Amino acid sequence: MTRFLPSLALLCAAVAGTTAAAPAAPAASAAESGRKVTLWHWNVAGHFLHKGSTDTGLPEAAVASIAEADADFASFNELCRGQYDAILTGLRAAGWTEQPDDFGRFAASRGAGGETCGGDAYGNAVFSKAGIASAERITLPRDGSAEKRNMVCGTAPDGTSLCSAHLTVSDDLIDGRFANIRQLERAFDVVDELNETGGPAFLAGDLNVQPHFGRMERYYSPVIDTEFNSHNHGRYHDLDHGGDARPGYGSGTYTGPAPDAPPGGGKAKLDYLLVREDHLAGARAHSAEALAIPAGCSHDNAEYASRCSDHRAITGTVRVM
Repeated sequence: MTRFLPSLALLCAAVAGTTAAAPAAPAASAAESGRKVTLWHWNVAGHFLHKGSTDTGLPEAAVASIAEADADFASFNELCRGQYDAILTGLRAAGWTEQPDDFGRFAASRGAGGETCGGDAYGNAVFSKAGIASAERITLPRDGSAEKRNMVCGTAPDGTSLCSAHLTVSDDLIDGRFANIRQLERAFDVVDELNETGGPAFLAGDLNVQPHFGRMERYYSPVIDTEFNSHNHGRYHDLDHGGDARPGYGSGTYTGPAPDAPPGGGKAKLDYLLVREDHLAGARAHSAEALAIPAGCSHDNAEYASRCSDHRAITGTVRVM
């Protein structure tokens, strides 16, 4: 676990003990303490809209957004392998990474050779600006489809980890339990283990579940108790706490029709940036926003015109102890 220097107040107190003229320093507020980490996530519809192509403008839009956010970690869902390689090249050329030879990981949920992504592999990816010291690819419980849903976790040299997961939309009963719930449990188990053994570890991804669903109550902290998201008894906060519009629910990230109407109206939230509360440097030490979808992509899906995805990217900052 990373060890941090004493706070400014403690250092000034130590100096005051030997120098009578030194004034006492004001204590740092919770929002200003801790170490700031910036996260970024996007479900890019790499096959659905782009069919695996790397020349529609998608890689360039992703690289520009990550650089604009000055992200420390980035997560992708529905990414084709060629698009991953193009983003690696783009981030390297943009000087985004401090470790240009080892800063990304890709995990295929569909292998190469099929109809998806124009015959390319398809899956999830993580990137770490500081480089990746270790990584793990985890296959999630099956959902009855040909896709082997997974998550990929990348750990930076300082022990901070980001896991990217894309869970099934299916609620078919598999071995007597709902498929989405089984995958949700496994994803949080993996992140909990990383938080226990190192951490902080963050979970990003399209979980194909909305914040007000009952299955999320065991993960959200009871601190989050609003008319839009209640009865929680877990340990996690989403960096997007919802502001004044839908407190506890957050911004809509999926532009398609929601299978269940979101409370308060608007678009459904399916994408998350989650942190466990024992790592937070203060009760409100996080914030996030859902970004406008870039409109410069040249795919041939008329329904989405030139929009690069059917999901909005989200970026957020968190101060961790």
